[in-house]
Amino acid sequence: MLIDTNGIDVQEANLLLFALAMNLLLAENFDITPECEISLVEDTSELERENLKDFIHIKIIIRPQNLQRLALFHIKKIPAYDIKNFINIPLSQLILHLGNRLFEERKWQVASEQYTKHIQINSGNPETYWRLSQCYRNLNLSDKYFSTLKEGIQMQPSDPRLNFPLIIDLRISGRNQEAIISVENACQLLPDDYTFQKLKYLTVPTIYDDQEEMTFYRHRYTEGLHKLIQQTSLKTPEEQSNALAGIGR
Repeated sequence: MLIDTNGIDVQEANLLLFALAMNLLLAENFDITPECEISLVEDTSELERENLKDFIHIKIIIRPQNLQRLALFHIKKIPAYDIKNFINIPLSQLILHLGNRLFEERKWQVASEQYTKHIQINSGNPETYWRLSQCYRNLNLSDKYFSTLKEGIQMQPSDPRLNFPLIIDLRISGRNQEAIISVENACQLLPDDYTFQKLKYLTVPTIYDDQEEMTFYRHRYTEGLHKLIQQTSLKTPEEQSNALAGIGR
C-alpha cells in the first residue's frame, strides 16, 4: 500500500501506522508477513511517479480523495474499489483482474504469475487456463504451454476451447502421436463436436520421416475420409451447422 504523506508529518504518520498494526495484531491475531508492506511516499518527482506507476495495481477509494495528487500518477485505467466494499471482494477475483490487465498490456511474465496464483486459490476456468497458456507461448516456454492446456482440460473436460489449440500446436511442433492421442481424448470428452471427429481421422504429420510413414498416413487419411462420409449426417439444421463449424475450423 502506498500512502501519500504530502502535507502530513511523516513521524506522526509512522506512529499512527504502528498503533494500527499493534491493534490489529492484538484484536485479530493477524499474521504480518513480509508480503504485507505499507510505504509512506513523500512529495515525488515525475520520474519517481513514473517508476511507481508499474507497482500500483488497484486504488482503494477513501473519502475525501485528493484528486489533484492522484492525477499526477496517471492511473485512470487502474481498477478502483470503495473501501466499504473492498473487504467483500474475494482475493482470487482481485488476482484475476490484475492478471487480465497485465495480459492486455502484454506483460506475459507477471500476468502468468497472477494467473498461477488464481488457479492455486480458485482452480481456474477455461479462459484463465487459455490466457495462462498464451503467456507461456509468448514467453517461448513450450513445455509449460502444453502442460497448462492439458491441466486445464483435466479440470474442465467438457469445454472445447483448450483441446483445439493443444491438438493443432502439438501437430505443428512435430509431436504427431501426442496430437492423435489428444484428438482421441477430445472425441471421448466431446462426442458431438464435429471438429474433433474430423481431426481424429485427418490429422497428419507436418513432415514425414520416410516413405513408409507417408504411405501409412495416406492410407489412414483415406480411410478417415470414408468413415467421415458414412458418419456425417446433414438431415437437421443442427447437424448442418455442426458440420459447417467443424469444417470451418
